[in-house]
Amino acid sequence: MTNFYALERGVEIVPKVTGAISIVASTFVARHITTTKQWREISLTNMMIFWISVVDIITSFFVYFMSSWMAPPSNLPHIYAAGTTARCTAQGFIAVFSFVYFSTSYTLLAVLYWLIVRRGWTQKQMEKKGTRLSFLLPPLLVALCFSVPPLFFQMYNPFNFICFINAFPGNCNDVDIPCTRGSAHSRDVSMILLSGYMILGNTAVILFMGLLICWVYKQEKKSDRYLPKGQEKNRKNTSSTAWQGVRFSAAYFFPYLVIYVTLCYDLAGRTTGGEGLSLDVSN
Repeated sequence: MTNFYALERGVEIVPKVTGAISIVASTFVARHITTTKQWREISLTNMMIFWISVVDIITSFFVYFMSSWMAPPSNLPHIYAAGTTARCTAQGFIAVFSFVYFSTSYTLLAVLYWLIVRRGWTQKQMEKKGTRLSFLLPPLLVALCFSVPPLFFQMYNPFNFICFINAFPGNCNDVDIPCTRGSAHSRDVSMILLSGYMILGNTAVILFMGLLICWVYKQEKKSDRYLPKGQEKNRKNTSSTAWQGVRFSAAYFFPYLVIYVTLCYDLAGRTTGGEGLSLDVSN
């Protein structure tokens, strides 16, 4: 017989472990960037990676490490739930903010790499204040556009092992708590927009990495006539660029693979009249 108590405890503990590991790793990355050069000398690419690491540290702590500790114990049967509605709302806000921030930042970082190689952007061009702001501000502004509106509709409620966009607090009807928070329609709209934007971001990352690889391949092919006989087909630069592009895309995509599957399954379940994976038990 399956020990559901043990499984539930594991589901709540695993994110705390992975969150702690992510905090340590991102801290090392941020520290390395800020200690190797003066603040004004940090390149635009490293500056973007620095802020990605900072947001990841905050997200890893408040969303994954804290996980169910932020959820109100009266709303979920989670073993370690010991938070309040306000803390749950804060966690949901940080979660949505970080997802959109990462999606936007990785997309712009891929665009920047393409501009450096394809358009020949120099360090001097990227040191201009306007250029820096055009790459550093959009992730913040877009993330706020996605994460602020759900606050006004009380959309941040317990969702699986964290607080996220959910129509109603989990099991609210079962513990004599009225389901007055949230809205099923607002939840569906928010999830569709969020899922679509994250998928769009991943598509853009793959697209610009592909364009970068194609450009390196074309440049390498042009130089074939200058190579010794037998080395014309040696595509070391193309292979190296392709491998870096795969790693870059994987660094963005795979950490959110489970989230993509969960969101898609949840939306598919609701589209067909099912319950999906959310904790909404009031419908």
